[in-house]
Amino acid sequence: MEKISKFEQMRKGGSPSLDEYLDLLSHVTGTLERSVVLIDALDGCAEMDSNRCNREWLIETLLELNIQLLVTSETYQSSSSCSRTHEALGKYQ
Repeated sequence: MEKISKFEQMRKGGSPSLDEYLDLLSHVTGTLERSVVLIDALDGCAEMDSNRCNREWLIETLLELNIQLLVTSETYQSSSSCSRTHEALGKYQ
């Protein structure tokens, strides 16, 4: 709980960094027997964001935290980006 309180205090001073969010998520999921994260509308996620992160990076990073993912998408496009995301998910099946 102390880590969550620190995170809340940091947030009052502005937005936490991506690393800080991941650190908190890692801490919280590490205290649970089982963790499931739902990502709705993955197809709405930008190909690349301002932090130079993409869908594949998001999926692979979350799966490295030893959590289960439930991912939805309206459409499955045959773009190389979608193919790489699918491959990233397939590594952990």
